[in-house]
Amino acid sequence: MPKAQIIGTGGYQPGEPISTETIAKLVGPLPDDVLEGLSIDQRYWMIDPETGEHLDSNSGMAFKAATSALDSAGLEADQVDLMILATGTPDYTLPPTVNLVQEMLGLEKCATLEIRSAGAGPAQGLDLARMWIEQGRNQTALVIGSEAISPALAPVFLETEPEKIRMRDRMPLYMFGDGV
Repeated sequence: MPKAQIIGTGGYQPGEPISTETIAKLVGPLPDDVLEGLSIDQRYWMIDPETGEHLDSNSGMAFKAATSALDSAGLEADQVDLMILATGTPDYTLPPTVNLVQEMLGLEKCATLEIRSAGAGPAQGLDLARMWIEQGRNQTALVIGSEAISPALAPVFLETEPEKIRMRDRMPLYMFGDGV
């Protein structure tokens, strides 16, 4: 029976880091004890925090991380016969983000699966890839966990004065970022 193993990894964070101080200017401050509990000093967004302009996409970030992972593993894209992408923030409802990445990688013969789950999705994807490799269904899997939450956060603060943003609406902007 084949044994599954991780032979390479890759990641990608878009743009420049956005500090907690920058978030405070955009949406207003959080109480010090809440900030201390979060322990997040910076995050990355694929949008411009001033304008909301998209500077990247979920599929674009996933492609960059996939390329990095393939380089790390010493593999060519055409060696991948299974690609699993987990995200709670796809580019579109259809087509799935995994198929956009498949196209960017130039993969014509590759099974794909998109798991619409944020936090646990990448672990679920790894487990499915392990199972299918060990069952002999696939030989080489590429598993990607990618999130692009900033476009969903932008409407909270764009064109709104920070003092008018409710405390509970500020929290996600301090907590979440984009990346793979």
